[in-house]
Amino acid sequence: MTNSKPIPRENHWSRPVAMALNGQWLSLREVVENEPARFSFVQLTPEQQAELVAKRIRLRTEYDVKITPLKRGCFDIA
Repeated sequence: MTNSKPIPRENHWSRPVAMALNGQWLSLREVVENEPARFSFVQLTPEQQAELVAKRIRLRTEYDVKITPLKRGCFDIA
């Protein structure tokens, strides 16, 4: 059994994954290559977490959209 680490696709390297101490977003490449002082996702405020997630979603080139029913036969579309 080979213990290989998954290699992120090239477009993932430029996506933000953490926040520098000065408030700037850091890409995956910056975090892996430079190991700067940073706040991890769990150290961010809920507002900063939402901003990071929204930024990463906007950088995606394609989306998978699924609808999950809340109750059998009933969808919440609000």
